[in-house]
Amino acid sequence: MGALLGTAAILASASSAARTDPYVRYLASANTCPGSQQAGLTPRAAVQALTCLVDYARARRGVPPLRSSAELNRGAALKLADDLRCGRLVSHDPCGSGWRSVYRQAGYLPAHRVWLGENLGYAGGSLATPATVVDMWLNSPMHRRNLFDPRFRDGGFAAKNVARGVLYAGAFGTRRVESLG
Repeated sequence: MGALLGTAAILASASSAARTDPYVRYLASANTCPGSQQAGLTPRAAVQALTCLVDYARARRGVPPLRSSAELNRGAALKLADDLRCGRLVSHDPCGSGWRSVYRQAGYLPAHRVWLGENLGYAGGSLATPATVVDMWLNSPMHRRNLFDPRFRDGGFAAKNVARGVLYAGAFGTRRVESLG
């Protein structure tokens, strides 16, 4: 687990230092999203800032904001709990039960007709900010696709303080795939 934390901290550091990248325009200022550039936030404050950052990025891209989903919030929190319980941080399938299992457990996934995506991240030390994680997501093609996918209409987020940083989870979904056009 220590090697994983070290690797994630390096990624967070590199991402935050790369402010010349084309995606920095999608990051809201601290005035727009209070707390987004602060380390040491409570999980609740981190989730509020993360939600604001994601909605801001989507708006800048011309994509509607996400509707808050209690089930996706719960699923994101369950994902982080599984990561910690199974000792595999920032893992989409930490316990081997399939990455969607936590969303089914949280009540978001019925048997069918669901479009679902997940972003995970870790930031450590002074870089343990919601803005650092959203910056990492923006600079990753797969994570950026989840952020900007207009098919995703619901969102849920979680943050969990760990020994040397913060784990973040973002869940993106739509229940009625057939109506996506």
